[in-house]
Amino acid sequence: LLCLWMASQAAGHAAQLPWVWLCALFAGTAASTKTFGGLCAFLIGLAVLLIPSLRWRAAWRYALAVSIVGGGWYLRSYLISGDPFHPLGGNLFGHFLWNAQDLAAQHQEQSTHGVSRSVISLPQSLQAAGLAAFAVAFAVPLHPRLRRMPAVWAFLGILAAYTLVWHTSTQVARYIGPVLPLAAFLAGLWVYGWSSRLEGGAAALLSGAGWARRVLPVGVAAALAWVPLHQWQPMSARLLSWDAWLAGRSGVTVMREAASRIPAQGNVLLQLGFENAVYFFPGKVIGDWFGPGRYGQMIECTDVCRPLQEDALFALAERHGARMVAINTERFPARAADYAERFDVAYSSGGGLLLVKRQGLVLRP
Repeated sequence: LLCLWMASQAAGHAAQLPWVWLCALFAGTAASTKTFGGLCAFLIGLAVLLIPSLRWRAAWRYALAVSIVGGGWYLRSYLISGDPFHPLGGNLFGHFLWNAQDLAAQHQEQSTHGVSRSVISLPQSLQAAGLAAFAVAFAVPLHPRLRRMPAVWAFLGILAAYTLVWHTSTQVARYIGPVLPLAAFLAGLWVYGWSSRLEGGAAALLSGAGWARRVLPVGVAAALAWVPLHQWQPMSARLLSWDAWLAGRSGVTVMREAASRIPAQGNVLLQLGFENAVYFFPGKVIGDWFGPGRYGQMIECTDVCRPLQEDALFALAERHGARMVAINTERFPARAADYAERFDVAYSSGGGLLLVKRQGLVLRP
């Protein structure tokens, strides 16, 4: 985005197209990393078309570079699964390693984050994600000079479009991360644009009919400074007690317990509901919303989704070569007693179970 800004400001100069190429290189790298990166690259491409000094002359170069740098992974996904946006494009291209029910379950899980998906609830979703100051970025058009800059409107379009997609689809706080630098840039641009007018000292600040127009940016700048300072105290307290905070999360404790048993039980773990904690298990983890060991194969759903019964869960673990099974009992209710015949309960907490297959047991005919 910074490269795009530099390109927009270099109209008529030889440096303009190199900035576009560099922008495309970074955008293509983001697109190859995650689907949200692809969304960002697409929106930046639309912005290139909207900026008069760039338009088609730069747009085809941008599209070419992004396709070369980031398109390979989408081609690979298409060749393997038939879906270039796997797994999100399943309803359009066909499902691979999951089905329509799994996709619906994933959408249902995403709906548990944040607030209502209604557009009018956008301020509440930003507040729930701790991003109340985010809204200042949309004040940029209030500055008379900035609102005459096409690049500013293009950047606002990127920010608004991405934020709406995030708000209506997921509201997981970390997924809005790609546009936070853009929001900070626009907010800073707005404050800088107004502060540049505040010359002449206190007398000029308070003189004339425009004093409120001059004081307002100062107040906003102070508020922007207060937000991170206000947030720093709880953040610093968490950082200072990070290990204790982690120990209080059932997924982390279950994964660490499983990791301690690798020498005796092997480094393969079948897990259900702890996909955000798998990084604490230094081995092979089977289990996610899609893939060879998708959740749809591990649960039975009526009014509530529960783990498979004991024999079926034992057979599934056997198929994947796993001797340990971790279950998030907050999301998928289960009792240790229901698995006592073929598993030992290695660990149990309020939110999770770690089951270990008993030695010498085989699949029942």
